[in-house]
Amino acid sequence: MEWPKLKNIIILILLLLNGFLLVLVGMRYTESVQYERAALEQTLKVLEGQGIQADGAALAPAGELAPLTAERDLRETFRRVRRWLKPGGLFLFDVNTPCKLRRMDGQLYMDETEESCCVWRTFFSEKKQICTYQVDLFRLRPDGAWDRSFEEHRERAWSEEELQTCLRGAGFSSVKLTGDLTDKPPRLNEDRWQFQCC
Repeated sequence: MEWPKLKNIIILILLLLNGFLLVLVGMRYTESVQYERAALEQTLKVLEGQGIQADGAALAPAGELAPLTAERDLRETFRRVRRWLKPGGLFLFDVNTPCKLRRMDGQLYMDETEESCCVWRTFFSEKKQICTYQVDLFRLRPDGAWDRSFEEHRERAWSEEELQTCLRGAGFSSVKLTGDLTDKPPRLNEDRWQFQCC
């Protein structure tokens, strides 16, 4: 076969492959958007059940604050939230506690359904105060085979003092800290802290 014809065939195959990959990325994006919409709807229902009226457009997308591992980024995020918060509005968020993140060091977790399986390993660095999650996701394909993907996430073990200092520095005059799913102060070995700031 002549080189110009072979070159055209190779280019055509690469274009088809790129098109196929673009379709796969589009499908994953659609799944992600659907998940975020469902999470937002559920969040609004929970807030409404607590008597809190919230504007869905003002809520941060699921997991948006999770990658904040540098103090300058945390301060800037809190500053921006404060700037855009309506007068009298509440900024609500929760974080994993340092106690929980340390306890997760070296652990292996698994969650599964009929169509998917998720396995994640966690490692905690005392020096950096970062918990790293290495996640393997398996999804069942219609042909019975499994697709595998990998994600890595990092979460900083912020101390209560660091969070309070950054919030007050951003202009929040009232910061209420409670334990997980309660109005009471957090216990010593609490897994999650909930913040209400205005």
